[in-house]
Amino acid sequence: MRKTFKKGFTLLELIVVMAIFSLLMVAVMSMIDPVSQIFKRQSVAEKTYSYAHNIQTYLQTQLEYAESMVVTTGDQFQPDTEDKKYPGEDIDDAVKKYAKNHFEYDVIPKDKDNIRWMKGKVHVLRMVNSGADRGQIKHSIYEFKSNTEDNKGLTVSLVQSEADGINPAFFKANDAKYNFSYALGASKLVSVPNPAGGDANSTYKALKTDYDGGKAPDVTMDFFNISIVIDKAGKNNQGSIDVSDAKTDDAGDPLKDADGNLITADYRAFRMPAVLQVASIELSNVLLSKPTGYAYQRTFKKNGTEDIAYTPDNSEAYRGMAYESFLPDDVNFDNDIYFIYALTDEMEPGDEINEVV
Repeated sequence: MRKTFKKGFTLLELIVVMAIFSLLMVAVMSMIDPVSQIFKRQSVAEKTYSYAHNIQTYLQTQLEYAESMVVTTGDQFQPDTEDKKYPGEDIDDAVKKYAKNHFEYDVIPKDKDNIRWMKGKVHVLRMVNSGADRGQIKHSIYEFKSNTEDNKGLTVSLVQSEADGINPAFFKANDAKYNFSYALGASKLVSVPNPAGGDANSTYKALKTDYDGGKAPDVTMDFFNISIVIDKAGKNNQGSIDVSDAKTDDAGDPLKDADGNLITADYRAFRMPAVLQVASIELSNVLLSKPTGYAYQRTFKKNGTEDIAYTPDNSEAYRGMAYESFLPDDVNFDNDIYFIYALTDEMEPGDEINEVV
């Protein structure tokens, strides 16, 4: 009787086959991961595009017909010093000085025998870059009156304290939490080293104007752009990390300035996937003033005189349409962005003018 022997795989053959399968799996995963990252980035882009678009639409609606707009950041509010960039100690003080510069002694002549002082509103938009309200846009409204009947000069009063310009729920997605960061000017995202405390398995990028440092925001009334970076916060809110590291040279040695102080790189690192949208805002009213500096003649009455004057007037450089910026030398996400402006259609006749001003 013939015996039949069943031949199987040897241990060595099994090891070789398992090794081949392992290599194939590594190759497949290396192909799948980039595709997965592409889909992940695309998913974030689709979810956040509407957010950035809505923010741009809101800003366009608020600022398009702004008159005499001032653009500044939180670090520019400081006491009167020789190196100040904006003459205001806080936002209330800044609004008062803005109204005084642009509207003090302004009048509205209904006819030559019926001239009244002007009254109107000053608006303040604040784009929040840090803290519990990060990403939100706040709105305050002040009322002003030009030189009043009791001869006390221009008055400004807060009529609506800081409120949400956009509903805070807008910034809280149902399926994920997103961080919003705002910077003046158009920029792009560049690769940066993984920050301390970051995800070692992720890649990080930063806004170029922020990472380079020392570059003034490129913002003018002709090209008024705002960079909006949206990142997915994730676990422990590590979607973005504020970094302050010493810069090094090619040899890895710390860089120092002429005084021997370490040169640091202060920037916000965004964990990918993060989305950058550049919102271009058209300042229609302000642009009208570009050829001459004034869009139309504003009427004012100087203190102590009976004469009505009309802009443009060299001694009244602030009057009429204007765009002014008081900005730091570089982007700093610790700073909130402020827009201080008035709207022409909110200006109306105020108190009657006394014979003696």
